[in-house]
Amino acid sequence: MTTDEILFTKLKIPKGYKEIITSLRQSLINSNYQTLVTNFSQAKTNLKLFDLPSIISNAHINTESFLINQTTLYSQGLYFGETAKTAPIDVKPLLYHYAENSLFAFFVYSLNSYTPQHAISHGLRITKWDQDVEKIQIQLSTNGFFPRIIDTYSLCRVDTPFSFLQFDPPTNGFKEINSTYSIINQPSLTLNDLILLRDQLGTQLDSYLYDIIDFLLLFFASSLARYRPHLWVELLRGEKDTHYAWFNQCFERFDLFKFRLLKSLIDIHKTGSMVGCQLHKIDVATKQEMNR
Repeated sequence: MTTDEILFTKLKIPKGYKEIITSLRQSLINSNYQTLVTNFSQAKTNLKLFDLPSIISNAHINTESFLINQTTLYSQGLYFGETAKTAPIDVKPLLYHYAENSLFAFFVYSLNSYTPQHAISHGLRITKWDQDVEKIQIQLSTNGFFPRIIDTYSLCRVDTPFSFLQFDPPTNGFKEINSTYSIINQPSLTLNDLILLRDQLGTQLDSYLYDIIDFLLLFFASSLARYRPHLWVELLRGEKDTHYAWFNQCFERFDLFKFRLLKSLIDIHKTGSMVGCQLHKIDVATKQEMNR
């Protein structure tokens, strides 16, 4: 086995996970990540947002329940993702959504701690249902798990259409971004909004952009499959539109998403750098890494 393969295996085991995360935390401290998180949390406080991250704590790392929670999230993400590949189409989006949700949680809480430890909600909700899927709306919140993903990506120097703070190199702090879909505005998006954002990316940008939008598309699809299954069946039949092609792309990119998050943790563990990790690479580069 290669060194990375051994580390991937260790991440699945509480003792091995503790070993890697303890080293990762020290690498983050050595790279001044603690100051970065403090500055980010102060910028959030200035915006009257109070779900604040801090560097992954020793208290968590040394707690058995935390280690079990994290390694279970890892296992769940892998299992849901593998099961989804051969699952009937009516449950596939549910499995892929929970697979990505588990892996995102594993990633976020391997780098940052929050109080309370667990998010109060998804940070996403369907605010308008309609028989026409193009009129259904998802609202993004400033509280819940999705904003914690955005926090973590921002701390990794990653900006998305939903970011509200951007790293400012001259000050080593963060400045506000007030874009249309920034979560600070708690925007509502339709399926067509998400597809347009995804389409405008093209194929050669950093892959984290695709991952975030795909996550939202999977939330949309899983909500249909769970609460309005007749609309999901209608959509996948493709008699009225071609929306299903975008969801199918989310399904097909799952392995890239999974590898990118896990390899990013390994990269950060080795170097302490948030910038040079796998998160910032395009899909082509990630595929090459996967095939080594």
